[in-house]
Amino acid sequence: MILAHKSLAYKSLNINRNPKSGAQVRTFVTDPEPRRPRLSTHQRTEIDENLLLGAAKNMTCLSKALFNFNPLAVQVVTTLPLYPELTDLSLDGFTPSKHIWKNEKTSLRKLHWKKSATQYTYYADKLPDMFVELRLLLKVVEATCPDMEVFNIELANTNSIPPERDTVVPPELMAEYNALLEQTEARLSKLRRFGFIMNRVHFHAGNEEIRTFILDVVGRYGHCLESITIPGGAHAWTREGLDFILKVCSLVPNLRELNVLGNDLGLGSGSKLGSMEALRALTTSPATAKIEKFSIMNMGGHFSKETGEVFKAWKNLKFLQVGDEDISGGPFGDDGRPQFDEYRPVSTIFDMATFWHVDWYDRRRS
Repeated sequence: MILAHKSLAYKSLNINRNPKSGAQVRTFVTDPEPRRPRLSTHQRTEIDENLLLGAAKNMTCLSKALFNFNPLAVQVVTTLPLYPELTDLSLDGFTPSKHIWKNEKTSLRKLHWKKSATQYTYYADKLPDMFVELRLLLKVVEATCPDMEVFNIELANTNSIPPERDTVVPPELMAEYNALLEQTEARLSKLRRFGFIMNRVHFHAGNEEIRTFILDVVGRYGHCLESITIPGGAHAWTREGLDFILKVCSLVPNLRELNVLGNDLGLGSGSKLGSMEALRALTTSPATAKIEKFSIMNMGGHFSKETGEVFKAWKNLKFLQVGDEDISGGPFGDDGRPQFDEYRPVSTIFDMATFWHVDWYDRRRS
């Protein structure tokens, strides 16, 4: 049974009243945009929290969940070891130090933890708190998720409604996690995909700390990783930004998939590079020689025949997704009008390179 796209109260009422029905639920999805429609404080308090908690406890066979912050989700997350079949979990709006499970083994194989970073973009003095949360999350995952295969952290600039009442984990649990030593050995032997995603987030500081965090994780698990997602390639290339991407790639000997999601933070400072110069260095580096799948949200230049020629260097490439997010001139202009027909002849260049799939990022599609 899959429950999604209905109100949280409606779904919970049925599950709470019928434990057998709850035990049949395998996938549970809450509204990905709870701010629409916006509920008043009175409307939100009308939802019986006991109903939500009862529904959560009845979903004993849950295997996949996509949660935004709500009492039902908090119940599942903070008692995660009690859900032995839950292997795929996506969370939006949770804070590790306030909403984390016991230090016991879980069955998680995939975790996507999305956290609002809005407060950190405006208040630089709060940035250290963010890195404390990130390292706590990593410590929890390493201690309780031995079967983890996919681990993604996403920082997003969102305006979602903050929870009216926080749930704070018991102090003794936080003390237990804090007492754990920082890991230097690889505890997640099955980890194959790691992503650090910055979704429209731009910090005034913290560049070096984020790069250090990414390098720490990739350096520890590079021997088993096959796919990484990191910030970079937005608006302009720099030597420091390119060197960072290549350094990350060099830590993953069996790298098969690289996703570079546009964000200025990942680029750093340093001398500027042309987009073709940067892509040519990326595609000819020994660190990326085994690449089979590559995505970049913003390659920093317009599409051209030269673009297709650059990617020929990757002999094993089977999937290519590139974007000109700035709509940066070239034969397609800067007037903002959709010109999808004009993309077609350019895409044939990639066909000649025997790529199996080519896609384009383009804001004008939305």
